[in-house]
Amino acid sequence: MVQSSEGTRALALELCREFEDKCIFLFERYFIGSVLRLYYLFQGDGWKVVASFEGNFPNRIKQLPLDRHFDINNVKRIVLEADGYQPYLISPEKGLRSLIKGVLELAKEPSRLCVDEVHRVLVDVVSSAANATPGLGRYPPFKREVVAIATAALEGFKNEAKTMVVALVDMERAFVPPQHFIRLVQRRMDRQRREEELKGRSSKKAAEAEQSILNRASSPQPSGGT
Repeated sequence: MVQSSEGTRALALELCREFEDKCIFLFERYFIGSVLRLYYLFQGDGWKVVASFEGNFPNRIKQLPLDRHFDINNVKRIVLEADGYQPYLISPEKGLRSLIKGVLELAKEPSRLCVDEVHRVLVDVVSSAANATPGLGRYPPFKREVVAIATAALEGFKNEAKTMVVALVDMERAFVPPQHFIRLVQRRMDRQRREEELKGRSSKKAAEAEQSILNRASSPQPSGGT
């Protein structure tokens, strides 16, 4: 039994170090081990994190109402609203930028949900580490306090992570590279050139066919008698 405040502090630090070691052990076992065995065998709860990034997140992105956003009538409306009194000459860059920003805005919610899923796994790791620490089991009130502090820290990290992923999406929304629109113009010009070449070949074939018919019609016909 600890008789002094210094002894109590030393015991608390020792239990915290033991709890920290368990957290590190479980983290390495759940996450690092799962990544190394990604295509072989998942261990612990690490597969949940992998599934969140490689399964749930892409599926949520696919479920976004992109078809409605890229509907031709919606695209026309956005382009007209973005251009205003200065209509585009070559490419509707303002309208396309507005369209891309609107689509990327939809990616924020799936990103937040991905953070929530990882946070739940980390909370489970904290709980498992606390239960696997024998010293904490001897002091239930202290164990509850340690778990509460760790959970509160994870909650703060979760909020910071959400802010970060939203900021990353906003960065992508704010900077749409001009090369994208240059490629759009180039593809449009290439398509027009191919269409003109096809029309030219078709006109040439039609002219050759017409000339062939005229040549046959004007050529002398062989006489029928001998």
